[in-house]
Amino acid sequence: MRPISTRQSARLQSPPTQERIRFSPQQLVGFLVVAFAVTEYSTLWIYPNIKAEILFSAGSDALGKVTSSVTRAGGAQFRLLVWMIFAAGYGMFLLTRPISSVLTILGPYLLFIIFAILSAIAGDSVGTSIWFVMQWLVMVLAASVAGQLSSPATMRNAGEFVFAFGAFGSLLLAVVAPSMAINASGGSMLLHGLFAGKNMAGWFTCLGFIWIYAFRTRPLNWLSYLTMFALLVMLVWSGSKTSLAVLMAAIAYYQLMRFLQRLRIHWITASLATAVIVGASVLTAQTILPMLIEMLGKDPTLTGRTAIWDAYLRFMQDEFWLGKGPGAFAFASELNQRVAETMEEGQRVYGVHNMYLALFGDIGFLGAMFNVVALVYVLLIPPFRERSPGHMVAAVIALAILISGFSEAHEHIVPGIATFLLVAARSSSVRQAVATRAKSLPVNPYFDRRKTSGYAGGIKASQPT
Repeated sequence: MRPISTRQSARLQSPPTQERIRFSPQQLVGFLVVAFAVTEYSTLWIYPNIKAEILFSAGSDALGKVTSSVTRAGGAQFRLLVWMIFAAGYGMFLLTRPISSVLTILGPYLLFIIFAILSAIAGDSVGTSIWFVMQWLVMVLAASVAGQLSSPATMRNAGEFVFAFGAFGSLLLAVVAPSMAINASGGSMLLHGLFAGKNMAGWFTCLGFIWIYAFRTRPLNWLSYLTMFALLVMLVWSGSKTSLAVLMAAIAYYQLMRFLQRLRIHWITASLATAVIVGASVLTAQTILPMLIEMLGKDPTLTGRTAIWDAYLRFMQDEFWLGKGPGAFAFASELNQRVAETMEEGQRVYGVHNMYLALFGDIGFLGAMFNVVALVYVLLIPPFRERSPGHMVAAVIALAILISGFSEAHEHIVPGIATFLLVAARSSSVRQAVATRAKSLPVNPYFDRRKTSGYAGGIKASQPT
């Protein structure tokens, strides 16, 4: 008999790291939900990207006047297709999975959801606020369904497919039609590619890199490395310094989690150690913040954002506990127009550019606090207690949301790509944990149809030949 090589021997002795994907209708629907949701909530589908917004189709021109958006080619048809895929996912989930799993997945967000609904009822515009809450719930339910129907490997591959398309498509457009993909900003030529703006392009590439790098359901292959390189090129070219800083912090946090997991200490000790390290890092960053701002080429007021925050705070303090209702400060709303009118001509901005202030203004102090608590929980507890790939990438995305929230408002009560990816990754880990516990239970061969080998429930099952 031919002896095996040392390399083959090591491969046989080590546990498999790649999950085998088996085709099924559930896997296909889960794949489609992830792919279309990432496309929808990243605004990748908006093209041509001229004065376009996600929900209410309003934007602002160079003069600061609120105008209606242009008709988006295929936008209505694409949105209808997204809802149809979501509906198929909901139906298949109800037929094959227990509804209680949704409560487990969205458990950290339950108090946030309750206060968002209360704020919508008590808000200035009940209809608009309820619309925003419903849009957010549709998104997180779709993310929960995707994780329950498809395996973690299928979800990862679906996300990687869309991120690769967005990165390579944007770079190709920059080469073929530079005027459609590149804008002049501050004396620099910055890439926005297939997206509505450079900040959204930077956020997309940051999350794409995190998704591929941290969601380790299999070893990275040459296509993964090539996609990450394209995402990194696009991120640097977009000039989104916030997203670049977030990505560096996310990679460092992922390596910290892996280091603490290799130490095999108790999960409570690991979580506390992580909290101390992250807290110390934040305090240290505060002491060297002026130097970092100068290195990034920004002025001490973070490109005028502190003046923007002061203007918005004057309008937010009236409704401290429940806010003015979800969507009150979203996009080109009436309140955003009133705030912009108090700013100097030429410096008007239709957006608060701060996730925490956006949450505070929309759903009040309590809703904002419970949202942050949910993110901190996902950041510190599950990756050390469960130690699954889904919980690890969800923790890294939670950190990205928390950091980016200081200078951007990508993720709050408005549906966002990062929140979708976080909930979907968390859902995949919940599904994986339930499957693992089911396999560990003793099997009664007379009532359980699971295929077993060896001894099951005290009775020897048939052995494969």
